[in-house]
Amino acid sequence: MTRSLFAATAVAASVFFGPGLAPFSGAAEAQEVGIAGEIGLGVRLRQEYFGASSYGFSPMGRGALEAITFGPVNFGTPGVRRVPDGFTLRGGFRIVPGRSAEDFPELAGLEDVDFSVELGLGAGYEAENFRVFADPRYGVVGHNAWVAEIGADYILRPSSDLEISVGPRAFFGSNDYADTYFGITAAEANVSSFSAFDPDGGLLSYGIDMRVQRQLNDDWSLRADLEISEFVNGAADSPIVQAGSATHAIFGITLARRFSFGF
Repeated sequence: MTRSLFAATAVAASVFFGPGLAPFSGAAEAQEVGIAGEIGLGVRLRQEYFGASSYGFSPMGRGALEAITFGPVNFGTPGVRRVPDGFTLRGGFRIVPGRSAEDFPELAGLEDVDFSVELGLGAGYEAENFRVFADPRYGVVGHNAWVAEIGADYILRPSSDLEISVGPRAFFGSNDYADTYFGITAAEANVSSFSAFDPDGGLLSYGIDMRVQRQLNDDWSLRADLEISEFVNGAADSPIVQAGSATHAIFGITLARRFSFGF
């Protein structure tokens, strides 16, 4: 499953940066498999690492699936200008920067954490003025752990090309994920200023997300996000977070391109 998701994202990225494969067709009988959606890249201002008291810039990605066709079976409807109504598929994509004691002296004695890329396939329900969703993802590069985000949004659409939304978010991580970003091993405790800590996975943060998205044309869209969240449970109890900040804010801007292909 991980290889399939990675391959799908690689193809989507090729469409974003250059010519793609065969166009997606609305006629299911004309092709065996088809997929349509959008993928985007951008930049964000965020904590330099989880729990840091300082902020810096890092890359940001986003993705969405609009439709999948398997022979005569269709899920969703392609077309970014449409107003979704009902069940939707969601492509999950997140870039998590690494950290090192060389870059952050306050982390002296802790092992470096590698750059990670998370991919997943989520689902949601969307109507004219609201959406709910759940997005599970897996770290295919880097932390190799499971995470999931659930949320809901109230949506305003002042015009056909402008969408404004706001709503709560909750973020969950597995034990391996919590260990990677919030844990302190006994060996690390012996050579650092932190006490040993073995966090449990589960709910690690919650907060609110505000978003403005402008559809530039049929293929391109520009989106600005502001998310403010608070680390809780195993994340909040981490010596790393207690030495820094439990409040995690992210401001990001992404440019996305619609893709479609069939084979």
